[in-house]
Amino acid sequence: MPAHNAELRAEGLLAQWNFPNNYTLSKHLAEYMVADYQHHANMPVAIVRPTLISSVARDPYPGNLHCCWECM
Repeated sequence: MPAHNAELRAEGLLAQWNFPNNYTLSKHLAEYMVADYQHHANMPVAIVRPTLISSVARDPYPGNLHCCWECM
């Protein structure tokens, strides 16, 4: 689908389904696809979302992300 058509379609779906932005729309569509697959495949499915990942303010240094990845 050409980019212009995709943008128009997304804008229409955002308005029709009352989503505030493309992120929430795409999240909804992905979850719908997973649920639909689960229903037809009769297979257990879980959608797991990580918590917010951000940098640290101080130790060991401002902006360090290494400590966040050690937990995963």
